[in-house]
Amino acid sequence: MTLSTIDSSFNHLQSIILNRISTFKFSQLRLLNVTIECFDKSYLNSKRWKTLNVEHIPYLIKFILSYMDYIDGDDDDFEINDQHALINHFTS
Repeated sequence: MTLSTIDSSFNHLQSIILNRISTFKFSQLRLLNVTIECFDKSYLNSKRWKTLNVEHIPYLIKFILSYMDYIDGDDDDFEINDQHALINHFTS
């Protein structure tokens, strides 16, 4: 299953997933591909994803997360900060 969201909170997407679990047998899903485009850095919290996947999608084999962050076009001094480094907590 592929899910895409623009400018929605993690909590909103999580509620959509939890609603689909009961309706569409989402709990037996084997592949989840999520594309996110927003400012909400909570999507980079690997512990939240792990909890969601382990507790509610136990048959999940492959999880693909694509996160797109906005960069100010006038900022030539872009640097990776602590929030961006959260992506390193995801393992394969």
